[in-house]
Amino acid sequence: MPDNSALKTARLPLRLVSCPTEPAALSVVTTTTFPPELIEAVAERVAEMLADSLPREDAAASPYLTVPEAAQYIRAGSRQRIDDLLSQGRLTRIKDGRRTLIAREELGRYLAGEKTGRFAPGARTSRDASARRRHAA
Repeated sequence: MPDNSALKTARLPLRLVSCPTEPAALSVVTTTTFPPELIEAVAERVAEMLADSLPREDAAASPYLTVPEAAQYIRAGSRQRIDDLLSQGRLTRIKDGRRTLIAREELGRYLAGEKTGRFAPGARTSRDASARRRHAA
């Protein structure tokens, strides 16, 4: 006869029986035993559902993010935070037609506390470009 003590079983409460006239009846709990195969199947399905709900970072992801994507990336409540960082020069805006893009790598540096945008070491500003044009003429 096989040893059943190694089998995993779970005794879970199914229903809480309550009686409005007798508060002591609230402690009555019905339990049942589930086979280990069912518990494992439920656990696998929950893991699949959680994996499907998480954002995926694939290797082919674009190195640039739109403003709403950048706000989501830094978990800002809205795109206003990204707009503020762009206006302050803490992030560099890259224009592609009407779209405004932000480098994913620069957002990572910003989150790490490094200086980014026009405050980054060696960053060029529009003033630098106009000064170079004046000296070249």
